[in-house]
Amino acid sequence: MKTKLIRINDKTAATLTKLAQETGLSEEVLLEKAIKAFEVEILMKSANKAYRTLKDDPVAWAEHQEELALWDVTLSDGLEDEE
Repeated sequence: MKTKLIRINDKTAATLTKLAQETGLSEEVLLEKAIKAFEVEILMKSANKAYRTLKDDPVAWAEHQEELALWDVTLSDGLEDEE
């Protein structure tokens, strides 16, 4: 596994150590989780921006709604018969 040394300020280091002690997780795992959470946050912001852009275009939004309606019929797709 490749490693990389990064510098963090004293306050961040103390918080990381405190969280590691409280959770029982290693500092490495905590950093991985924090980075993944931030990555998801960035992805969601990007997706929300794209969705707003779509919604702001009446023609594109109408086409999107039509396509959703076509897919909606697949939601049940015979599942009620399996009960």
